[in-house]
Amino acid sequence: LLSFAKTGNAQSTVTYSCVSKDLYADKVYFDGWTDICAAPADGTEFKVRLRIINKTNSTRNSAAFWGKLVEIKQDGSRNILKSYTGLNFYCFGTNGSPALQPNGSASFNIDTVNFTNGSRYVLTDIMLAWTNASKNASCTTIYNDFGSSVSPKCAILDSLEVPVNITPNATISSNATCYNGGKASITATP
Repeated sequence: LLSFAKTGNAQSTVTYSCVSKDLYADKVYFDGWTDICAAPADGTEFKVRLRIINKTNSTRNSAAFWGKLVEIKQDGSRNILKSYTGLNFYCFGTNGSPALQPNGSASFNIDTVNFTNGSRYVLTDIMLAWTNASKNASCTTIYNDFGSSVSPKCAILDSLEVPVNITPNATISSNATCYNGGKASITATP
């Protein structure tokens, strides 16, 4: 269960029961980064993309995303890079982004980051909400219904992490031989 408050003429708090499994987020990644064996160079700018899966036989013309993009630095400190909360949400299916096709997936740009080696990038407090399959359904419907009919057409996920290898500093020393019981050591630090 997740609760949000809508502000305006009246204030209400709603608890969502997200039992529908029609849509879900399964992956967050840097667009254009394909080398899974090495970290990108410091300062490289990436679009952060979120992939949504539609398990229904119907096109979903719009869906809304809430969540926070967080950079977790090597020292453990956290920096919120982007936050979609309350009535400030990201709407898929608008501004040229594609609708969610039946039994398919679509990826959407949700922010841009400058990569820092040693940092982790995580989406937290993820919530999706969607309309019915009507061609007239839009994020305006979600906005107007915020707090009334979003349930059960919603999904909640604690977090998704951008998969990035952190380039370690490595020291390798060896005096090993094949038959004489030599010794070897490897030290790696992130």
